[in-house]
Formats: sequence, C-alpha cells, structure tokens
Amino acid sequence: MSRTHTIVSKRTTPFVYTKWEKINGQFHQIGKGIVINGGAGIVGGAELLSGVPLSQRRTLVPDSVLTFVDDEALEVLKSIPKFNNDVKRGIIVVYEGKKISQEKGDEIARQDMLDDEHIPTRPITEDEMLRAGGKMTKDGNVNIEDVPPEMSPLKIRKQEAGLPEYVKKRNSAARKRDASERKRTRNA
Repeated sequence: MSRTHTIVSKRTTPFVYTKWEKINGQFHQIGKGIVINGGAGIVGGAELLSGVPLSQRRTLVPDSVLTFVDDEALEVLKSIPKFNNDVKRGIIVVYEGKKISQEKGDEIARQDMLDDEHIPTRPITEDEMLRAGGKMTKDGNVNIEDVPPEMSPLKIRKQEAGLPEYVKKRNSAARKRDASERKRTRNA
C-alpha cells in the first residue's frame, strides 16, 4: 500500500524535477519529470495549477505551496540531484508519510525554510519599494518614478539579503537622505 507524502515548496513557479544522463557529451532525459507545485508569495499561488479560472481564484498569498506524492514519485525525486540540492537549500521540505494542511505548510515555510529575501523570483514587496525610495501616494500605491536605477528594489534586495532588519532600516534611511540631497541639488 502506497503512502502519501507532502512536499512543501517556497518556489514562486511550478518546477519539473527531471533525471538526466550524459551520453556522448549530450544530456538526455531519463523517464518522465515530476512537477512540484509552485506559487508561494504569489496572489492565488496555491491554485496555480488547479485549473480554477483566474477570475474565480482566491486572493490568498500563500507562504508555501503543497504537492502530494506517492512512494514511487518520492523515490524518483530523492534520486534527482537538483531536488536534493533544493531540500538542502531549504526551498523544499519533505514530510514523509504525512498529508499536512496549507496552514501547517505556511507555518513551516515561515519558520523552517529559506527566507523570502533569498528567493530572487518572488515579487517585490511594498516595503522593498519604500526602502528603495518610493513614495506612498494618497490612494495607497507606491510611486517609484523618482527612484534612480542604482536604487532599484531588486538591486537592494540582492545587496541586503541576509542582513539584520536594523541594518536594512539604517541603509534605507541613508538612501532617503541621499535621494533628498540629489533632489535639492537638481532644484538648486
């Protein structure tokens, strides 16, 4: 009797784990790949591969996305180096013999998995846009038109990945002072 296993993923998109073999200098796929759901940090991400029409998806932004696999699929996954590397990195967690809930998966993602700032494909957050020098408008949006390219949220994310929050706040204050100084010199 086959057991059900849960794979918790913080990937922003689905990923096909595939076994490859090098023959005469070229790589060839061995067997079929196994799709692990993605969509963590994306609006409606938990329903990404569900077949639910876009207009009917919930606006839930999951911290993780779950995939349920049987014994055979888990054995194949364990034999794929890329899958094992993602487990070591903390972007994937495997719960053998357990079927867990979305709430439990999100809790695991927040506490035990790779920090969001180390996942380069996740969407830029409002907080990151504000730290880069964006301005909050009256309608609740963030205006980033005046943010110079060297202060783009993506560059700042890469520079500050893994730094403590107090250092990020200090860096943000320094960038705001620099932006004010540039604006004053332009207007002078």
